[in-house]
Amino acid sequence: MKRTNESTIIAIGMLIAITPGVADAAGLSSLRHGTYVQADTACAEASDATTRTFTGRGFDSAKGTQCVAKPAKGRSGNYVQSCVDHGAPESHRVTRSNESLRIRVLSATSYMDTGTRFRLCPGVQ
Repeated sequence: MKRTNESTIIAIGMLIAITPGVADAAGLSSLRHGTYVQADTACAEASDATTRTFTGRGFDSAKGTQCVAKPAKGRSGNYVQSCVDHGAPESHRVTRSNESLRIRVLSATSYMDTGTRFRLCPGVQ
């Protein structure tokens, strides 16, 4: 019985190691929740255009909220994110939008998205 359990654990570990998307999900989950600002912008000078809020599920911004990022098929770090898109204030339209992200987690407090580095800025809303 003990040998069967060890074999099962080894098989599950091997499956996780070769399954696309599992490592990607672990990468995003290592980021701390909060507001991230483009690295070339001071936290005190952050604007809607330079910030994203990582909720643990996705990256909210001025353009979209309630975002959910899921690993895309293919290369590691590719995600498809779906958000509630608020559109122009005068239109009063709310739609869902999808966007592709190319995320590389650098640490628990920084990441790159398509060549732009973001860092966590505690206290920035």
